[in-house]
Amino acid sequence: MNIFEAIEAHHDQLRNLFEKALSDPSAFDELNKHLRVHHENEEQILLAALAGEKKLRDEALESIEEHRVIEMMLINLKDFPKDNERWRIKLEILQEFTEHHLEEEEEDLFKNGRKVFPADQLETMGNSFEARKKQQLEVL
Repeated sequence: MNIFEAIEAHHDQLRNLFEKALSDPSAFDELNKHLRVHHENEEQILLAALAGEKKLRDEALESIEEHRVIEMMLINLKDFPKDNERWRIKLEILQEFTEHHLEEEEEDLFKNGRKVFPADQLETMGNSFEARKKQQLEVL
């Protein structure tokens, strides 16, 4: 699986985890864990490489900054009482922001990024993403 396929598959999993957390707030911890692992590996494996490409640098850096916003929202949600009526609203706002971020990555950055690296490198990056994700999720 190449890096783009691996990340897009995890994006789909994140979308499902949002729906799960909206219906069952106890699932938020799993969503939080997946988002943290996703950001770290996407940044280190893919976005660092794309940031080295002049044409894609700004898009890659924007994606990293959006990760920081998502992480701040996660911190706010983690410490906010889940039984408060505003908790669900906060989660819905996080979901909307994250959905926009994922779509932007998939439709713009990934589309352009697919043209940059040879197929074997994309496969190696994808395998690294999957292995690291699996290992980190087991530890957290």
